[in-house]
Amino acid sequence: MNEKTVWESYTEEDKKKVYDFCEEYRTFLSKCKTERECVKEILKEAEAKLNARLVEQDRYFANPENKAKWEKERQDNLVNERFCW
Repeated sequence: MNEKTVWESYTEEDKKKVYDFCEEYRTFLSKCKTERECVKEILKEAEAKLNARLVEQDRYFANPENKAKWEKERQDNLVNERFCW
């Protein structure tokens, strides 16, 4: 009954991902000592990700072909009928 642990089954790439996640989490905990600091940090990160996503979306829709493709997919999927706007 000498079973492998999950850690032993990880590849080197998986282990690196685990360590990277842990380092990010440790950095977060170092910055945020109180609940208020955690909320502020989380909101700051969320806003940064949202802004990056909006820039990416603006770049995508700046191309008329992409916008036309998106509108066609929206019509084909009957989005307006499924959601009340």
